[in-house]
Amino acid sequence: MDNLIAYCAIVLAALLPILRRSYIGYFWACGRATVIRIDRTIVSGGDVSGWAWVPTIEYHAAGRKWASPMSYSQRLGSFFGGPDSKYSVGNEVEILYNPRKPSRFTLKGWSSWPQYIVIAIVVFVLLVSRGIN
Repeated sequence: MDNLIAYCAIVLAALLPILRRSYIGYFWACGRATVIRIDRTIVSGGDVSGWAWVPTIEYHAAGRKWASPMSYSQRLGSFFGGPDSKYSVGNEVEILYNPRKPSRFTLKGWSSWPQYIVIAIVVFVLLVSRGIN
């Protein structure tokens, strides 16, 4: 029984990013944003450190104009490239923002999420195969 609880906890932890993204996709509002600036910034922490190009976007929500740099996870595709890598000033991107806190946003789409799906499947298969033996 203890093993079952541990396996369920591991599977749940592997699925949390997918569940969070599903929640955001369902309850947050859609919007469009424009890249207004790209700054070169030093990034450190985790497995990544060095220079990165950080796009700042601007969007309208709840009757206000919001401007915010993209977070680390949102700009992974632009890391370590030149200013012409993934985003350019003037590009429009689709976002999802929290209607209760419009300053919180994420890029719309699942382009960075296949890795989490693969990890969740691998963890599940490993746990099931280990439980069968």
